[in-house]
Amino acid sequence: MTSGKSRHADPVRTFRKGILPFQHGKSSGAHAKPGMPLRECLVIAGLLLTLHTVFWLLGGHRWWAMTCGYIVAGITFVLLFAPMPSAKGHRLPSPGGVENLKRLLCFPVFWPGLLLLIYVWIQSWNIAWVLTFHFGGLLLQPNDHIEWLPSGMQTLLEYKNPFRYLMIFGTCFLWVCALWVGVQTRRGFMIMINGVAILFCLYALIALYQYYMGYSKILGIWEPHWQTRDRSRPFFGTLINVNHAGALLILGGSVTMSLFFHYLSVARKRMQSGGPWLVYMAMMVLVTFTAVMTLSRAVIAMGVLLTLVFAILLMLDAGMQRRWKAVGATVGILLFCTAAVTWLTWHTLDREEFKQEWQSIFAVIQDPHKDIRTEMNIASMRMLQDHQPFGVGAGGFMYYFPAYQNLFPNTIGFRAERVTDEQGRSRWQRVRLIWDYAHNDWLQYTIELGYVGVGILAAIFLAWAGIALRWIRHLRLHHLALYAGLALLLAQATVEFHLQIGAVHLAFAAVLALAVKWQSMPNFYKY
Repeated sequence: MTSGKSRHADPVRTFRKGILPFQHGKSSGAHAKPGMPLRECLVIAGLLLTLHTVFWLLGGHRWWAMTCGYIVAGITFVLLFAPMPSAKGHRLPSPGGVENLKRLLCFPVFWPGLLLLIYVWIQSWNIAWVLTFHFGGLLLQPNDHIEWLPSGMQTLLEYKNPFRYLMIFGTCFLWVCALWVGVQTRRGFMIMINGVAILFCLYALIALYQYYMGYSKILGIWEPHWQTRDRSRPFFGTLINVNHAGALLILGGSVTMSLFFHYLSVARKRMQSGGPWLVYMAMMVLVTFTAVMTLSRAVIAMGVLLTLVFAILLMLDAGMQRRWKAVGATVGILLFCTAAVTWLTWHTLDREEFKQEWQSIFAVIQDPHKDIRTEMNIASMRMLQDHQPFGVGAGGFMYYFPAYQNLFPNTIGFRAERVTDEQGRSRWQRVRLIWDYAHNDWLQYTIELGYVGVGILAAIFLAWAGIALRWIRHLRLHHLALYAGLALLLAQATVEFHLQIGAVHLAFAAVLALAVKWQSMPNFYKY
């Protein structure tokens, strides 16, 4: 009689009986897959919870919301090294803490990411200026500091400061490291990216529901920002600026498009006419339509470009498969998606507001100096020349920029604000508007972090590019869909400040990590 050990050692008998070594002598008629490691299940839950926390708590726009996301991401990161019970049944064993530590130290993005956190941390305690209030205005007072180190500014937590950016960068750093080290199975990764796509779709549904139901509070809880309260769209989703919500949804469109191409390829291999790709095509239309409903000029342009990317990738897919008859179906799918988004948008938007938006675009094309962003960029370049190589400190742009506004009168604006003097008397006062952002993320990060800090950011991108180039032979259409969404957001960052918002910054880092991780999937475990 053959022992259980020898029976499992015979590969032919194992194949015929459908018995796998981890089944401990139990035979079955099918090859059952082992369960994911417990540690990986917990890490995936923590990663998705981090995204939900930042997305739904005002998009991380408040310091306390971003701090909550940072705490959840920190707990998820700790799970990489926490002791886990031994695997039972068909579950794969969890990699040990020492093994995960080695994998983390070998992660190319870890070291420049850690260096960036240290750099911003130095700015947070090496205080060069202290912000105080004086008769309703802001007053900067110099402070003794180490001049040969990066320096920052001391302000209240609800204002821009290095601590706030330390939370944003830290949350992204912990999230990316936990994904790269903690998710090592194909099944786990697919659960992860499908969970992210569902989150974007849910966000789009909630945003549309609030819009059509005429909500006056964000999620029925938070009042909109005083600067947007009188606008036709005081908020969208959970973000007070509709442009940021649109950029966030464009990333969601690239994720759903990526899964569309992935499951289309799977259905073709299985010779199936249907499959999940139909669901993700519908989700892609929903998310893109929601992004267009923000009526942001730049977001509409990104939506058009994303549609062109979708068309190009569909054509490439048909060409690579030599399925020339599928070109007609490809054009049909594209026309259907375009017509659906156009019809829904045209029958739901405020046409007068839409007309004004496009009139302003043509006016800027005829005379670029009519757009205040042009003046902002010129003034910011002047500011950059005076603060190098360490910059003004993370979050310091809004405090230094007023000194340069007098040189560029078009950037000066005023508002009426009620202030209280030292005797406790309240009165209305004409207050100059303070620009929080340069409306150019590339330029603002250079001003705040200096050439040294931006060099560290460039090293992070080069590390990601190095990993992607290493696995370039495994590049597929669904990877290109993710990279296209990232490229569009980076291009729009030249005229907006999306990457200053916690939810958009985290979503960008998450999609980038998912794209490169997916491309390196041949390095995963079998299951």
